[in-house]
Amino acid sequence: MIKIMEIVNTNFKETLEVDEHVPFNIEWNYISNRNLKYYWRTGDFKKSLLEIGLDSVTGLIKSMTLTNLNINSISEDNLPTNFSKLGVPKFDLTQWTSEKYLDYTKDFSVLLMNNGLVISMLDERVERIVKSDRVLFHMGKDKKLLRIDLINLTTDERHILRNSLRSY
Repeated sequence: MIKIMEIVNTNFKETLEVDEHVPFNIEWNYISNRNLKYYWRTGDFKKSLLEIGLDSVTGLIKSMTLTNLNINSISEDNLPTNFSKLGVPKFDLTQWTSEKYLDYTKDFSVLLMNNGLVISMLDERVERIVKSDRVLFHMGKDKKLLRIDLINLTTDERHILRNSLRSY
């Protein structure tokens, strides 16, 4: 599992694209960050795949794409949007060797709520929640990334995601 080393307060621009074919893509653009990307991927790699792009030198998150999903639910409840700290996660890169990809084969669950989307990878106690702009990163005691929430979805984004989830 991927671990968060620290939370960084830096200037960035976060963009979220929601699509019926690729449920979502998020980019974090930094002023002075032009390094290559490492990719951490999870899912069963047939019916589910979540890919997180990291700066190959600093470990800062650069992108996140949900390309396929297997398990999903839809709820009319609201997603809580509380958090512990503002910033972006800087991930541990010590697991990477010369490979560009680090795969963690484990399915995850996806829940579409009234105001957000939940991607749950591990069912452990959350110790800290970090908020970038429209993304919440949930960490456990050992700094493992447990869950990711997309928050403040517009009505249009929710509609597109709902149609995307139904297509799987």
